[in-house]
Amino acid sequence: MLDVLDYIKKDSSFEHLTHTILYGKDVYFIQYFEQLVRQKYETKTYWADELDYDNFKNIVSSKSIFNKKSVVIIKNFTELLSKLKKENLDFLKKTQNILILEEYEDLSEKDIKNIQNLLGDINILTSKQKKPDYLKSLIQKKFKKEGIELKQDIIDTIISTIGTDSLNLKNETDKLILLAKSMPITEEVLSKAMIKEPKDEAFSIVDALVNQDIKRALSIFYDTIKLGQHPLLTLGFIQKQFTNMYLAFKINKSFDETCKILGINHPFQKNILAKQLKTIKKDKLFGIIKILQKADMNIKYYFQDPAEVVEKLIIDVGIILKT
Repeated sequence: MLDVLDYIKKDSSFEHLTHTILYGKDVYFIQYFEQLVRQKYETKTYWADELDYDNFKNIVSSKSIFNKKSVVIIKNFTELLSKLKKENLDFLKKTQNILILEEYEDLSEKDIKNIQNLLGDINILTSKQKKPDYLKSLIQKKFKKEGIELKQDIIDTIISTIGTDSLNLKNETDKLILLAKSMPITEEVLSKAMIKEPKDEAFSIVDALVNQDIKRALSIFYDTIKLGQHPLLTLGFIQKQFTNMYLAFKINKSFDETCKILGINHPFQKNILAKQLKTIKKDKLFGIIKILQKADMNIKYYFQDPAEVVEKLIIDVGIILKT
């Protein structure tokens, strides 16, 4: 089992690429892997929840007129596994195409064992969130490449403000590089330029949605854009809140035990969660989680306009909660 970046160093030309599982929470490096693969092979991309056994088999077994092989990327692949458990998968060994199965969460050893039992000999790559020191080194190299020297305390502030999500770091450091062309990057510049985590606004958006007030939720979201907050960050906190609600129902323990398991310790957050759990119907949450995941992918993978995606998401979630 290799980290995706270690694999890229080992086989940068992708000459030895075979059927692969690529999983982990660091979406940016999964995206980077995909971009490199697209430079080498013809690729086709599908969502697992849109497939069944028959069309999965047809897609993987299909032949290209112009190339000997193509790469078939299936996103959120664990949603497809239950449909394949009792099926004949011998075609995976015979196809000339290369199958890449992606999941944007960490998988347990048990999960991986079950996948290997089902799919056989398959390459496994991880894209776990990187440690702060590693990311600081990447930031330093990125700025040096542009001829810009950053002091260590500035790099420390970038990480402590933005966090360790690589995609957010890329977006914010791209912006800082443009600024550095016209002014020195100081602590004061960072405080004005970087987008901090918009927790309070996200709490308010979700609270408005749970109370079936779509108009108010949209108004709060538009205000966050005026303040310069990136829609992807707003989406991340909205995802976290609805995921916590979903897990709270699934855990089925006392409220205090549930909060401890979910890592919710602040009294404000606990009060918000308690109020939301009393208001929302649990049968609505699974559908909301699915469209939240899809919105995330639409921004990160299909490069759709983040503000438009989150705006549509707020409306869609509001409609689910109203029906």
